[in-house]
Amino acid sequence: LPSVRTMLRMFLLLNAPDHPRLRRAVAPLFTPAAVSARRELIESEVERLLHGRTELDVVRDLAYPLPLNLICRWLGVRRGDEPRIEAWGRVLLANLDGPVPLSPRDALRYSAAVARRRSRPLATVLAIRALGAYARNLLRRDGDAEFLVVLRAAVTDGTMSEDEAVATWALLVIAGHETTANLIGNTLHLLLAHPEQLADVQDDGALVGDAIEESLRFESPVPMGVRVASEPVSVAGHDLSAGDPVFVVIASANRDPAVFSDPDRFDVTRDATPNIAFGHGGHVCVGAQLARTEASAAVAAIVVRHPVRNGRPPRWRPTFATRSLEALPVRLRSSAG
Repeated sequence: LPSVRTMLRMFLLLNAPDHPRLRRAVAPLFTPAAVSARRELIESEVERLLHGRTELDVVRDLAYPLPLNLICRWLGVRRGDEPRIEAWGRVLLANLDGPVPLSPRDALRYSAAVARRRSRPLATVLAIRALGAYARNLLRRDGDAEFLVVLRAAVTDGTMSEDEAVATWALLVIAGHETTANLIGNTLHLLLAHPEQLADVQDDGALVGDAIEESLRFESPVPMGVRVASEPVSVAGHDLSAGDPVFVVIASANRDPAVFSDPDRFDVTRDATPNIAFGHGGHVCVGAQLARTEASAAVAAIVVRHPVRNGRPPRWRPTFATRSLEALPVRLRSSAG
């Protein structure tokens, strides 16, 4: 299908020379300076979402709407269309939990998953078509949304085709909110589960960034990825042939005892910066700095309001492709503004 072929042009799925070419086109949007310039807007959106609240579900009321509203604004999404974008994105992300059909045996497992409605190929195709059509319409119209302007200019100067711009738009809108939402929810859950460390962060706001890094390490928002060996290689005594699929378990690497002492202990005072939650090498997440900034703003704002659990336990989503909460209800002891 043409719409599916278009989405396969996401640079996340490509290697050189296409990956670096497409990545370079959007990289200026995610430099430290560019992200720093957005910090005031990010903090303002956090305050808007929290204003007047004494109770909230962190996931529903803050972690998801914050990055979703911001990335949609920067990508030119029409006000009020954010729920549609989120719904299409969730359909696409749900496929990550189904069997990956890389072999005849996997194809049989995939068929069984479809029969049990664990995988929904028709809904996926419809979501891809709708998301692609929405992006293409925006790219062809006038509009001064920051990210949209950059993508439109890249098409005009020949850096990327229109299909590549559509795929890049879709990648940015999906990746630009889902993993950041997971990071916000996971970090606040971990702090609430470790009240002595929550108190330390409340006493020293500089520890917010350390808490974010330790959360990335301890509860990686994307715990695994899939790669394909490009040539024969031996890894930890296992021989791989060219074309063999490889499941890279990021969550395991982030708890490697050879890198982190006592790795199964959550500790906001440790140096967790060697973690690979955002990937590594040429495919490291281009939006990592933006995600950290949005998460830091959200966590800092909640922490100063002295959150406590409201009695209901957090609920984790039944998924292995992402590490994410379904709900995290809290009460706020004090309200700022």
